[in-house]
Amino acid sequence: MDMNLEKGENGSKLSLTPGNKKSNKKAKIIAISSVITIVLLVFIGTTIYIHTTVSKYENLIMPGVQVEGIDVSGKTKDQVVKELNSKYNDEIGNRSIKIKAGDREYAINYTDLHVEFNIDETVNEAFNHNRDLGYLDKFKAIKSSEKKDFPITFTYNNEIINTVAKK
Repeated sequence: MDMNLEKGENGSKLSLTPGNKKSNKKAKIIAISSVITIVLLVFIGTTIYIHTTVSKYENLIMPGVQVEGIDVSGKTKDQVVKELNSKYNDEIGNRSIKIKAGDREYAINYTDLHVEFNIDETVNEAFNHNRDLGYLDKFKAIKSSEKKDFPITFTYNNEIINTVAKK
């Protein structure tokens, strides 16, 4: 900073004053503008990062979501339905249950029981997990990815078991 020695009003006193008051004001304005610009750039960058992260999961299941212990995060509903149908309807459909009635044992195939799994309903619940949150809360949920497991339930025709048991 340049300093000049100037004479006082009566001509006898000397004082130190800044050389150029206008350049001093300019420097302050530039410094304040720079700080504001940096803060705005950080804010805009953070906002873009949060938006990009949340938007990525718009059509995907949120991180940390499981169905019956299977990690389904980052997948579409259709992918998960297909995977679960393969696992439950195809594999389990070929299994049977054994019923003991007295001294006799009977085997009933799951397909004969008309077993139906609630796969579509469960996948919808898994997909909707954390969807009702605000934007920042969704971002926090994505980054923390706490585990949430959704169970699959099933229904079956109980009359078939009763009929076999009565025989």
